[in-house]
Amino acid sequence: MPGRYRARNRLGGAPEWATFLDDETTCRTRSPPRESPPAVQTAFTSFSDNRDGIRDAYAEMWGHMVRRLGDRPGFVGYDLMNEPFPAAADPDTETASTDFVLDVIDEIRAAEAEVGRQESPIFLEPMVLAPSPGNQVQIDRFTDRNLVYSPHVYPFGGISAEAVFSAHSSTADDLGLPLWIGEYYLGADTTEKIEKTADLLDVMDDQLANWVWWTWQVACGDPHFVQDRSKSAEEHLQASTRSHLMITDCPSGDHEPNTKALELVNRGYPRAAPGTITNIDSDPQAGTLTVGAADAEVGEELVAWLPPSSGTDPHVEASSGLENVVVTEAPGGAVLIATTTADTYELVVTPE
Repeated sequence: MPGRYRARNRLGGAPEWATFLDDETTCRTRSPPRESPPAVQTAFTSFSDNRDGIRDAYAEMWGHMVRRLGDRPGFVGYDLMNEPFPAAADPDTETASTDFVLDVIDEIRAAEAEVGRQESPIFLEPMVLAPSPGNQVQIDRFTDRNLVYSPHVYPFGGISAEAVFSAHSSTADDLGLPLWIGEYYLGADTTEKIEKTADLLDVMDDQLANWVWWTWQVACGDPHFVQDRSKSAEEHLQASTRSHLMITDCPSGDHEPNTKALELVNRGYPRAAPGTITNIDSDPQAGTLTVGAADAEVGEELVAWLPPSSGTDPHVEASSGLENVVVTEAPGGAVLIATTTADTYELVVTPE
């Protein structure tokens, strides 16, 4: 292996016919990012340049998928590509990225019209190096406004996750788009990491951001964790526990719930809220939830999720602009439903 490179962790993604490597090495430099191998850069540049029509094929694939979905319910929207990376050889990555996104949207909207499906939101992921400058789409080129800004939030380069989130929140405001954090994960195997995640969730609540926790069932020897090249494959398989929402014991592969992480993400939140939400304060450990909103219509339903920490008979400590509050037990917690009596309202829930 050349001195400035190290062995790859893993490969995956596009089929072989759509992956142009040009005999470049798949080894990556000794420093991040993971997309640094020359072969990966060549593949992204080939995609950006629509080499042999592979970008067109990608857009057409989305149209095909929409036609297959037809009018099936329970569908939220379209996330066009996971963590796209800028093409190193392209001097104007934002233009190339926008060209790609617009092509895919055209295919999706045409397919929706063909099958009679209502238009669903497009979740716009910036390039993976965002919020660094030069990694966004050119929003002024979009005529379709059924869009959601959907970045991923991870600390990098000495910048905290809270700072990264705040930068993305500002970008969403600049773009004039709603914000939905499509992925975040700060670790779940130590108390310190759990506390950092709790701090980030509080910040996202303050900014009224929706989010998704990135998780998967970790296997012993998972290549995500194979970083120490001095260890043998057997030593990696013998490594101790791996933690996400489930804790995997190695080498047995046995799983058990990660109670601290599950308690953290199973938090109270409004599932459907009339009007415009003005404030959310959710504490899963204490089992409390506060939701405030304005510009609501009278007679509409507020629906909120309550975690087990709220108890089997949670107390609506104070509420204004709401009546007919009903709490129904559900697997993993409870569902609260109330009816608005004014254009502004606030719900405050505490444990029984």
